[in-house]
Amino acid sequence: MELVRFTTYDEVELAAHLYMPGGTGEWSQGIVVCHGFGSSKERHAEFGQMAAKAGFAVLALDLRGHGESGGELDANVFNDIAAGLLYLQNRPEVNPMNIAVRGSSMGGWLAVHTAAHLKDLAPIVAFCPPNEMLLMTLMEEVALVQRGHSSPMVTQPLPRVNVNSMMQLLYRVDLLKAARRLSPRPLLLVHCEDDDVVPPHISRSAYEEVREPKALWLLPGCGHDFAQHDPQTNARILDWLRLFSMNTGNLSEV
Repeated sequence: MELVRFTTYDEVELAAHLYMPGGTGEWSQGIVVCHGFGSSKERHAEFGQMAAKAGFAVLALDLRGHGESGGELDANVFNDIAAGLLYLQNRPEVNPMNIAVRGSSMGGWLAVHTAAHLKDLAPIVAFCPPNEMLLMTLMEEVALVQRGHSSPMVTQPLPRVNVNSMMQLLYRVDLLKAARRLSPRPLLLVHCEDDDVVPPHISRSAYEEVREPKALWLLPGCGHDFAQHDPQTNARILDWLRLFSMNTGNLSEV
């Protein structure tokens, strides 16, 4: 793993951890990893290490306003994933036409929306993605904390957030409409049935709305953070991504 830095189109410097497989003499399939609100690239170190051992090149971002990245979370946040994609495409070890995106919670929402506009991103893996209504509620709670109040939804330390900019973005976009634009690229939705932060019906609705190829994994007996950090689930996801790379099989049955 190495710490890398690069700049977005709107000139925000991002920090990321890059996990590279051992030399195979072949291009690697790439994965851009997006964390959730208030999280960081370090939370996905185990996945990065696992994926690199399996032959993938993984770029785990600190989104703007988070961790070691600059700026603040605002309406230009989609540029972060675009910059991560461009960085991997410019690495000589990575196949520039075979880069997936994997996002968790708010990062899952980002992954779906960004991939709807960046056709080079495929396939798309979204863990428990919230819809815009949930994110608006979160932004309202962030604004309360910024004014000195407490909130059960927001933990400290608080990332740097431009609430007004984010609210303007959330009024303009729609998760289900973005998901419909992904076909024919594969979408995998992973959600825990006992998630009390992001209700699983959001992933069910997205799955019902989008066209094939698609897959929905509902995991019983677990909460919001479980799936994205579960080694068995992540191993299944790497198999699913590898199958897509081979262009064989029925992706919904992996």
